[in-house]
Amino acid sequence: MEVIINDIINFIYSLGLIGGIVSVLLIIVEAIFPVLPLIAFVIVNITIFGTLLGFILSSVATILGGIFVFMLSRKVFKEKVFLYLDKHPKYKIVKSLSKGLNKISLSGLSLIIACPFTPSFVINIGSGLSNMNFKKYLASMIIGKFCMIYFIVFVGTNVKDVFHDPIAIVKIIVAFIGAYVLSLIANKITKKYI
Repeated sequence: MEVIINDIINFIYSLGLIGGIVSVLLIIVEAIFPVLPLIAFVIVNITIFGTLLGFILSSVATILGGIFVFMLSRKVFKEKVFLYLDKHPKYKIVKSLSKGLNKISLSGLSLIIACPFTPSFVINIGSGLSNMNFKKYLASMIIGKFCMIYFIVFVGTNVKDVFHDPIAIVKIIVAFIGAYVLSLIANKITKKYI
């Protein structure tokens, strides 16, 4: 992983100012092709732009990538997928996921998105295929992704030290509590609109 990160950093440095755009685009592309290493791209952004700007760029890029996948699922594939599912009932799990996402609260969705081990590609596609309101999805994405990138930036860069550093554990807990509290506030504010 370290070799991959160093190669990506050297490539982006060689591009000069365009490297910043490339770095953000790599994270957006990762939302479309989840086999790409998001953690590596976030670490690259932190190395190149510093902690704060790298955190902001990575968060915005991952949100934009998620929105792109959501819109692609909703506008292009939703009707085709459900026509296919009607003909092939053995894939009813997709309909179940869609129905489950319709019922989930903003705070619940925010926490699912905030977890760095959740396959966000599945959540983005499932949300796009569901009848979820876009405002609810967007609010959950903003809250959840900022928390997830925070986790990667401040904790995930050196995982083995986390278990020996009580401050790192506190940061993780604060990040998840923060995401939950923000999602509750957003849920109350947006309840009349969603």
